[in-house]
Amino acid sequence: MIDAWYDSGSMPFAQYGYPLKNADLFEKRYPAQFISEAIDQTRGWFYTLMAVGTLVFDKSSYENVVCLGHILAEDGRKMSKHLGNILEPISLMDQHGADAVRWFMAAGGSPWSARRVGHNTIQEVVRKTLLTYWNTVAFQALYARTAGWAPSAADPLPADRPLLDRWLLSELNILVGAVDEALEGFDTQRAGKLLSAFVDDLSNWYVRRGRRRFWQGEPAALRTLHEALETVTRLMAPLTPFITERGLAGLVVRWTRPPRPRSTWPTSPWSTRPWSTRSCPGTWCWSGGWSSSAGRPGPTPG
Repeated sequence: MIDAWYDSGSMPFAQYGYPLKNADLFEKRYPAQFISEAIDQTRGWFYTLMAVGTLVFDKSSYENVVCLGHILAEDGRKMSKHLGNILEPISLMDQHGADAVRWFMAAGGSPWSARRVGHNTIQEVVRKTLLTYWNTVAFQALYARTAGWAPSAADPLPADRPLLDRWLLSELNILVGAVDEALEGFDTQRAGKLLSAFVDDLSNWYVRRGRRRFWQGEPAALRTLHEALETVTRLMAPLTPFITERGLAGLVVRWTRPPRPRSTWPTSPWSTRPWSTRSCPGTWCWSGGWSSSAGRPGPTPG
């Protein structure tokens, strides 16, 4: 006798109608690189996928498992309609931004542990990581534009830059290897922890100790911060695609295409989060201003 779980275990080949058809497509996609579900599926979906796949093809239907813990309310109780403590994901994204929710879920703790979710915990993600990153991008955009600077072959080579610049580039290269290793191992928590620490050092250590160099438009400082932000933006992109897309556009794309008239620059009212997926679908809006921990407030970067 077999029950409904047999259907779930047969999904990897049944969805293609194999072996009656689509043999080439099935062979290309079997086994799956990874599957992800909550911990209560260990004896259900995870088991039947492995059991049916091994019995029929002598090979498990997946190579890796990402097993997630349950989502809890801020008071530690399980979310349920009966208790009235459910938080709708869309409302969280509307209030805090989609990237804040993504970062919290991917990097806010061990994926396999139960997670307390609430407005306060997600706001902390915005304050500590995303807003710090955004303010540093805005700082770079402001002073690069003020100095009329753009990346060029005339900028000093890393070996010819001051010690603080060389230290940052060294830390950046270490970060690239460590984050790549973490993501290859599906360890988003470690990747997020490494990126958060680097963003904090970038803003509160490197930029703060070199503010006068940026005010004076020093090419070595501007080029070093530009390289660091471009790289960390690409590293953060798998976890926070929206804010990094807008950051990369402001840092890199603006130097590789003719500038747009000021009237076409995107703007949005300042709020607790300087981005909006609702008012600017598919991208991020520059805010009308910002309060940067990295330097003096300034006008909207273009």
